[in-house]
Amino acid sequence: MRITPLSKKTITEEVRKSLKEDLASIGDITTKSTVDKNKKIVASIVASQNGILAGIDFAKHTFKILDPKIKFYSVKKDGSKLKSGQIVLKITGKAHAILTGERVALNYLGLLSGCATLTREMVDKVKRYKVDIMCTRKTLPKLRKFQKYAVRVGGGKNHRSNLSDAILIKDNHIVAAGGIKRAIRKTTKIYGRRKKIQLEVDSIKQLKQVLNESIYSVLLDNMSIKSLKKSTKLINGRFLSEASGNINRDNIQQVAKTGVNRISLGAITHSSPTFDFSLEVENNH
Repeated sequence: MRITPLSKKTITEEVRKSLKEDLASIGDITTKSTVDKNKKIVASIVASQNGILAGIDFAKHTFKILDPKIKFYSVKKDGSKLKSGQIVLKITGKAHAILTGERVALNYLGLLSGCATLTREMVDKVKRYKVDIMCTRKTLPKLRKFQKYAVRVGGGKNHRSNLSDAILIKDNHIVAAGGIKRAIRKTTKIYGRRKKIQLEVDSIKQLKQVLNESIYSVLLDNMSIKSLKKSTKLINGRFLSEASGNINRDNIQQVAKTGVNRISLGAITHSSPTFDFSLEVENNH
C-alpha cells in the first residue's frame, strides 16, 4: 500500500515548534558546556523493540534544521518492519546538532511508530475479514494530522479529520435536534448529497428507524456481539456499518466476525504505547 507522505513544509513547521520548546531561551547548555562546537560525530538511532516505523522524516528534519550539512545513511522508510537492535538512521555531523536534536527526534519517532505499531497489530488480527480499521478524532491536541498519518503507515484508515470533513450525527445531536429522523431531515435539507451523512445508533430499535434513510454509514456504538450480528443482517448492504466502543485486542476478532465493514478504535491514537528508540554515539577514541 502506497502511503502519501506529509509535506516537507508541514513537518518542518512542526519540528521548529518542538525545537523552540526544548531549546527555550538559551539552548542546550549541557552540550554547549561539554562538547567542542566544531566536534563531529557519528551516531545511530536504534530500535529497542519490534514494530513498525513511522516518523523518519521528522527525525531527519530535526537534525537538518540544527545542522543543514548533516548527512544520513542507512535510512529506513516509514512502514518498515523493525526488529529490536536494528539501525533506523545513521547520522554524521556536528555533535551539537545531533545531541541537541536527540530528544525531539526520538519523541516524534516514538509517538508515531507506537501509533503505527498498534494499528498494524489490530489490522493483522482481522486481516482474514473484509473490515477496515479506522482511527477517530481522539488524538493528542495539535498532533492529529501526524497521528492519522501514522495510522495510515500502520495499515489503518482515517475517519474524518475534523468537524468539517463529514457529518456524524451522534446521540447528543439527536436529542438536541428533537429526534433521529428530524436530525437526518434537517441535515439533508442543508447539505443534500454534498456531505456524507454518518449516524450513530446504540440500539437495534434506533437502527430500525433509519433503515430506509439515505445515509452513508451507521456507527454501531457500544453494542454487544449479538447486537452487532443482528445489526449487520438488518442493514444488509444498505449502507456501511461500523462498530465502535470498548473494542480492544482481545475482542476485535469477535467484532470482525459479525460482518461489519469498519471497526473504529480511539486507542490506536490516544493510548498507543511509545515505541522505544535510542540514539547511540560511536566511540571514536
